[in-house]
Amino acid sequence: MYDTTFLCTYKLLEDDNDVNKCSDLYRSQFLQAFRLHVYDDQTIKTACYWVYDKIKSNVLFKNIIQKSPFYDSTDLLFSFMMLFNYETFDLIHRCIIEEIEKDGLNEESDCYQQITHILENNDYKKSGKKVLLCE
Repeated sequence: MYDTTFLCTYKLLEDDNDVNKCSDLYRSQFLQAFRLHVYDDQTIKTACYWVYDKIKSNVLFKNIIQKSPFYDSTDLLFSFMMLFNYETFDLIHRCIIEEIEKDGLNEESDCYQQITHILENNDYKKSGKKVLLCE
């Protein structure tokens, strides 16, 4: 349903200053996370429901979702799904891995600290990078 067996590496290419390479790898890894070769909205939604059901009871995920600029108190699943954008996908993916495959996400987790820092400080907005969603 959702692949927790890999780490996202698309941001490692940012030093190359090749936006297309970064964007292409982001899209590829986004699809990989959902075990897809081509974009399929329904499969992605189904997998997001499954992941959200696994993580929703952890207060730290609630905190992450509430800090998101896409936060909508009437649609927490949508708010969660919007965290799969270019700037935060690698971190939310690592948080999901920690929650599902390891001992659970905790406040000391590097990925939790990084994603909350980005969201609290609107760092992705300040960087001038567009928020890219895979479609």
